[in-house]
Amino acid sequence: IIVNPEILSPSYLPEELLHRDEEKTQLISNIENTVNTFIYGSPGSGKTVLLKKIVESFNFKKEKLIYIDCRLYQTTNSVLREVLYTLNVPFFCRSNYELVNVLRKKSRDSKLVICLDHFKRLREVELVDKLLGVGLCVIIVSDRKESFVRLDPATRASFTLMHIPKYSASQVFDI
Repeated sequence: IIVNPEILSPSYLPEELLHRDEEKTQLISNIENTVNTFIYGSPGSGKTVLLKKIVESFNFKKEKLIYIDCRLYQTTNSVLREVLYTLNVPFFCRSNYELVNVLRKKSRDSKLVICLDHFKRLREVELVDKLLGVGLCVIIVSDRKESFVRLDPATRASFTLMHIPKYSASQVFDI
């Protein structure tokens, strides 16, 4: 018997994140220290929930975190537009070049962290180079470590890897 069918929804975000304190502490530290991070782990290991909880609930002093779901935004243009929209930055340009320039100007005002979830769905991985070139911190989330090789070798060198392990049977029971 399912008491609350909402918990089976992919967009469900639990009130409390269980059994991920160590990973949460590490990711917060990475964000505060501008460490680009590639997070990977099995489906259902809590990667997306971890990231969303950090974006939603933490008041960073200097950082502005923006969550982008690459299932919805798969191109450079759509991601850049969503980032600027989230920042409430008016823009009237169409080209990626112009959007990157608008983002570059905006990033001078505050430290921006772009979180790209479901990275394997991103069609234009060169976007990561553009974001790094602007000086942004980037967090990438994927269910497979192999997705990391999609990035240029020089780009990969600027990332640290973070593995999220599967939940144990007892942890799943707690959840």
